[in-house]
Amino acid sequence: MEKIKKYSCSAIVFIVNILLVVLGYQVIKNNDPKNVILKEDINTTIQPLSREILDTQIKIATDRENKLRDLNTAPKTIKQNQIITNTTTTVPKASTKTKTS
Repeated sequence: MEKIKKYSCSAIVFIVNILLVVLGYQVIKNNDPKNVILKEDINTTIQPLSREILDTQIKIATDRENKLRDLNTAPKTIKQNQIITNTTTTVPKASTKTKTS
């Protein structure tokens, strides 16, 4: 009787673990991709709001493709703008120096 009390907690944990494994197996088995019904209709076509929007999207895509092509063929010819900023830093009253960078 004493041995049963000693190992009862371990036995319960073991049984619960077995039940969790069986439950996990059933969930994975039921989530088989072959059993999933597709909710999207492939034949659905999306109409743009207006022709101007479609033209603008095409223009943006073409411009991006051209820029990427230019980067791949001649990366050093792309113009880079270097902006120099001047900032003045004020130091507390103990010193009257100002820094310019």
